[in-house]
Amino acid sequence: MRPGRHSIVAISLGLFLAAGCGGGSSSAPASNEPSSAPSAAASDAGSSQGTTTSAEPSAEPSSGGGSTAGVCELVTPDEMSGILGVSVTMQVLQGVGGMDTCDIQSDGAPAAAFVLTRSNPSAGLDVSFVFAAYETSSSWTSVSGIGDKAGFDSSQVLLVVLKGDAMVSIAVLDDSLSDDQRLDEMKRIGTIAAGRM
Repeated sequence: MRPGRHSIVAISLGLFLAAGCGGGSSSAPASNEPSSAPSAAASDAGSSQGTTTSAEPSAEPSSGGGSTAGVCELVTPDEMSGILGVSVTMQVLQGVGGMDTCDIQSDGAPAAAFVLTRSNPSAGLDVSFVFAAYETSSSWTSVSGIGDKAGFDSSQVLLVVLKGDAMVSIAVLDDSLSDDQRLDEMKRIGTIAAGRM
């Protein structure tokens, strides 16, 4: 597994989500805003920024959204291992404004990551607005059958799923896979996650 695009995806994901928090500005976020996306340093297996989780999710799959499941509870380690074909560890990296990242590693190397963002009216964050901004990208393709809405951003190799007042952005970081193979794995992750959002 080669995590070559990991830093690029993490930076892109963090910048876009941070921009979405700033009231929808299309300009770059303020430089003093920390990113919620995993970085090469944050992906270090020994990082003290989060906790490793291997417990089963506490929220049962639902049809309506509104679950309070944490980001690494949306997909279990066994489910992730089955999808990615490798043994994984999962670590929560707590982000700003409730945007938490689940950093998924295999043998200490980044394998995947996803960011869970919930609408926060008091902070002016509406995930449907952030999702709508993704939809305007020329690299966006809608994906049916996952959550309320989903789509693939080919420029970032990222699947974004909207369900209720929550959005999850998913990246599979194995550069040995084609974009179609990655998208297939991201769809499988997204389908499971949407059932627990």
